[in-house]
Amino acid sequence: MRLFLYSLLLALLLPLQVSAKDLPEALLKQLPEKLGDCQRGELRDYGDPRLGWSVAYNDHHGTVITVYAYDQGLAKIADGIGDRIITESFAAARRDIHIAMTKGMYSDVQPFDDGKATIEGMDILFARYHLTFAKGEAAGQKAVSALYIFGARDEIIKIRATAPADDEARVSKVLAEFLPALVKAIQKPRSAPQL
Repeated sequence: MRLFLYSLLLALLLPLQVSAKDLPEALLKQLPEKLGDCQRGELRDYGDPRLGWSVAYNDHHGTVITVYAYDQGLAKIADGIGDRIITESFAAARRDIHIAMTKGMYSDVQPFDDGKATIEGMDILFARYHLTFAKGEAAGQKAVSALYIFGARDEIIKIRATAPADDEARVSKVLAEFLPALVKAIQKPRSAPQL
């Protein structure tokens, strides 16, 4: 009888396990303290469940990589880049860079690369820019900025990476280590329910 009850309970819980959607906060909290050569910082809540959460990773050379997870209130978002919401989010993120320039945060924004990449089996949209900071302590400093977007675990995953432009080869190396590690961590299967 016990075996029957255990089997029945397991049969009832497994579909819930598979269909349960991670909250952005939970998804980001599961990420490792270190990805590539970058150390994780604090999580940030945007105050609206549709806008999700973010976490920043930093290296010791001025590279800042922010990972965002959000769903815009949608229950289902396909993995990869095939979902319309991913292409729309990518277009919006690209517009945000130009809006920031019109608001005086950046000057001399120059796109230099964009397209699609496959990292750890995941299709990802990307765009890269050269820009100059126009405000604050960094005013006048040139930077390289990259944007990556894909769907995973019913969330939109957006990555913004910014680093000083004087060592673009090192930044490329940092991202070449960071992005596969991030995709692997996000794709990590959820743990089975404890019975």
